[in-house]
Amino acid sequence: MSTDQRYILRNLIERDGHPRSHAVFALEYWASCPVSDVSWLRMEYTHIGLKVDWLHVGYKGAKARDINVINAAQQPLNEYIYHGGRDPEISYTFTSQRSRRLTVAGINRWWENIKAQANVGEWDHIHEEVTYYLGHITKNGTPAIQTTIWYTHSSRQQVKDKLTLLKG
Repeated sequence: MSTDQRYILRNLIERDGHPRSHAVFALEYWASCPVSDVSWLRMEYTHIGLKVDWLHVGYKGAKARDINVINAAQQPLNEYIYHGGRDPEISYTFTSQRSRRLTVAGINRWWENIKAQANVGEWDHIHEEVTYYLGHITKNGTPAIQTTIWYTHSSRQQVKDKLTLLKG
């Protein structure tokens, strides 16, 4: 991201003002966590404290890994966990009012809310970067087919039923 894009995005997140928003953005941006890793992150794998700052992530494809969390991500995550309204009874790091965890769809809705707070010029300036962070496009700007497949995933039974209809 360019300096201008980072400035605009940071301002949009600050306008939102919620500690969870700052933490979600920080993990996606500063720790390069995919949306699914953020959504499925559990407290038992979230090691944030005075002398500890690492996460065990890797929901998709069982590609688990340990990542160090830099201060830019550690501070918002710490604020959310300990002072941001997180439900301590739930094992997921990012809780939600609608379900036990903040879902991928919930994160995408959150980004839509961020977009709604932006004026047209602001959003147009950062749109491609945001779609890259959400996994909708690749680094070179082409559509991310795997993400599209994931969002349009059909069960085997649904595919079988459709094929049966086609065979008539």
